Amino acid sequence: MTSIADVKSRVLEMLTEGLGLAVELHPDNEVLVELPDSSTAVFIRFVAKEFESKEVEDQVFVNVSAPLLRGLALTPELYQWVATEGTTYDIGCVQLYEINSEDGGKSGFLRYAYTLLGDYLDEDELGTALWTVLFTADNLDDELQAQFGGLRWADDDPGGGSNLSQK
Repeated sequence: MTSIADVKSRVLEMLTEGLGLAVELHPDNEVLVELPDSSTAVFIRFVAKEFESKEVEDQVFVNVSAPLLRGLALTPELYQWVATEGTTYDIGCVQLYEINSEDGGKSGFLRYAYTLLGDYLDEDELGTALWTVLFTADNLDDELQAQFGGLRWADDDPGGGSNLSQK
């Protein structure tokens, strides 16, 4: 099995040397890529999956995702959009998370995500995933904000909090 450290090292090299991007390393095997003209950012997370069957090798997955909106009201319309429209993309899908607030209530957090197999990942595949997730999310956050409200990654939180970290 390829280790998370091996895949992460190769991905960092592809991002910085191959694609010429600046990255920020976060704890928990996460890398952040931000571009100045985008309303979102791309998070890349590395996850090892161990399978119970000895016939299937353990794998390292590379999750490429971008936050869309936070602070959403959890309405039936939002759930319906995520379950129908949010799953129709050729690459990736929209995911909804329920976030507990300090006052005991809940709000919604949306992200656009796509997962790759890390063991044989090459620069073209990583670049295609990164740019597809970034450009899709950069357009989608504006459309969804008009429809459902909430705050984008680039929006200041009126409550003084910071941008929500990725799930």
